[in-house]
Amino acid sequence: MISADTDWGLLAHTPDNSGYGANILYSKSNGKLYEKNGFQLFKEKVSFNKKYILTLLANPTISKVLLNQKAISFEAYNISGENYFKLRDLAKAVSATDKKFEVSWDGTHNAINITTNKAYTPDGGELVISEHTTTKKATPSESKLYFNGKETQLTAYEIDGSNYYKLREIAKLININVTWDGTSNTIGINIDSYNGQ
Repeated sequence: MISADTDWGLLAHTPDNSGYGANILYSKSNGKLYEKNGFQLFKEKVSFNKKYILTLLANPTISKVLLNQKAISFEAYNISGENYFKLRDLAKAVSATDKKFEVSWDGTHNAINITTNKAYTPDGGELVISEHTTTKKATPSESKLYFNGKETQLTAYEIDGSNYYKLREIAKLININVTWDGTSNTIGINIDSYNGQ
């Protein structure tokens, strides 16, 4: 780990026999770059406020999806072993059930609003599968999520400009049951029952 130090300038933290150590890389007193194990630090400016964005790979979900035992197509992605779906796709899929919910966007506050027991208003892009689904880059979503007016923290990633949420977390939020059948590689979404999973 590299850190700034009030007295020394720039330190590289490395473990020694006691489990801790710090090597001076740059001294503020003489402006000298120190060499350590043949390596030197060359950088005109060092900023510790720079924002680094974590990028993950999102693979198209190849599992079959059943909604109340009927096959339905979603453009979903698997990230680190978890399936992620678009809110609007799920809202459209359950719009004719008692689990219906509205999804709206607040651009001023960069926020997504979910309102349960309210008819969903389609925008025309729901349940559309891209012609060529390939592995894509996913970055953590920066949009806030409000559930019935209360800010809620869920795992979400932005892929190609759309927010994708972890299916099991959304299912728990709106009280629908999600199952997994490894033998048939099938995701089951059951609107009529909910067991808290």
